[in-house]
Amino acid sequence: MRNNMQPRLLAGDDTSTYTDDWYDENYDQTVDYQQIVSASIAAAVAWNVLVITLEVNDFRHRLKSVFIAIDESADRTQRYVASLVAIRLGLRDALIDWALLYAVGYSFVAGFTYHDADPNSVYVIWGVSIMVSAGMTGTMALKVPQWLGSYRKSQLQVLQDTSAMALEASTSVMMEESSLKDFRYSVRLGVSTHLSQFVIFLLPFYVNLHVQFFLLSIVVALVVGNLYLYVVFKLNRRYVKRKRRIAVGAATFFTLVSSLLFAYGLYTIDFVWGWSFNSSQLKIWLVAFFSWLGVMLFLQGLQYWEQGQIRKLEDDNEELMAQLFDRTERGSDHESERDNDHNSPCGAQESIAAAVQGESITASSNGRSFATSA
Repeated sequence: MRNNMQPRLLAGDDTSTYTDDWYDENYDQTVDYQQIVSASIAAAVAWNVLVITLEVNDFRHRLKSVFIAIDESADRTQRYVASLVAIRLGLRDALIDWALLYAVGYSFVAGFTYHDADPNSVYVIWGVSIMVSAGMTGTMALKVPQWLGSYRKSQLQVLQDTSAMALEASTSVMMEESSLKDFRYSVRLGVSTHLSQFVIFLLPFYVNLHVQFFLLSIVVALVVGNLYLYVVFKLNRRYVKRKRRIAVGAATFFTLVSSLLFAYGLYTIDFVWGWSFNSSQLKIWLVAFFSWLGVMLFLQGLQYWEQGQIRKLEDDNEELMAQLFDRTERGSDHESERDNDHNSPCGAQESIAAAVQGESITASSNGRSFATSA
C-alpha cells in the first residue's frame, strides 16, 4: 500500500534529493492483496438476475394475454405451449452466448495481470469496485417501490427493466405472422440487451482477480439475487395491503447499504491516494457517507414528486373521462325522452302548451324537425 504523505520541505532543502528511487525506498510500501469477492461483479450479476427475470416474465405475461384475447382453439393452444418452450430456449441461448463472451473478457484481462499487476493499482480498483456496487445498490433502492407495485414506471431510468420487445413478438407469433424460431430469437435478443450492458464496463475489475474468486463472486451474486426475488415474491403474496410500507422500508434499507458501500469504497482508495492528508480517515468516511446519502435522498424525493405528478395526471384523466361519459349518458337519455315525447299524446299536449306560452312549437313532417319562436 502506497503512503502518499509528502515529506515536509525546509528552507534550503535540495529538492533533487527526492527522486523516484528515494520515494520507492522510503514512501512506497506494497501489500500482497487478493480480493475474495469482487463487489462490482457481484452487483452486476445480481442485477442481471433481477432484470432477466422481469424480461422473461414480461414475455410470458404478454404471450398469455394475447392467447386469451384470441380464440383458444386446439391449434392456438398448441402454438402457445410451443411458444413457452421457445422462451426457455431463447433464455438458454442468451445465457450461453454471453457467458462465453464474459469468460473471454475475463481470460484476456486476468491472464495478463494475474501476477504482474501493481498492488497499489489493484487496491484502487477494489475501492472503485465497491463504489460501483454502491451505485448499483442505489439504483435498486430507486427500483424497489416500482417492483413492489407501489410506484408507476419512472422516467428516471438509468438501466431499463425490460427491452419492450415482448408485446410485438408475442402478438406476431400467436397470430402466426412470425415463426417460433423468430420468437425464440426475440427472447434471446431481449435477454441479451441486459447482459450486454456490463461486458466492457467490468473489464477493469478483472485485473489480478483469480479464477476461484471470479467464480465465487458469481455464485454469491446468484444466491443474493434469487434470495431477493424470493423475498419480494413472498411479500407480494402475504402483505398485499402493506406494499407501500414494505417498499419504503426496503428502499430505506438499500439506500443506507448503498451509502455505506460508497463510503467504504472511498475509504479504501484513501489508503493508497492519501486524500485525507493530515486529517483522520474517519472524517473522509463520514463525509463520503453523508454526501452519498444526501444524493440518494434527493433522488428518492425527486422520484416521489414524479409519482405524485403521474397520479395527479391519472386522476385528472379519470375525472375527464367520467365527465365525458356522464355527458354521453345524458345525451342518450335526452334523445330517448324526446323520441318518447314525440310518439305519445302527452308529449304532443306538452308541445302545444309550450307553444301557447310563447317558448317553441315543434312539428314533425316527413321525418324532419322544425323549431320556431313566438
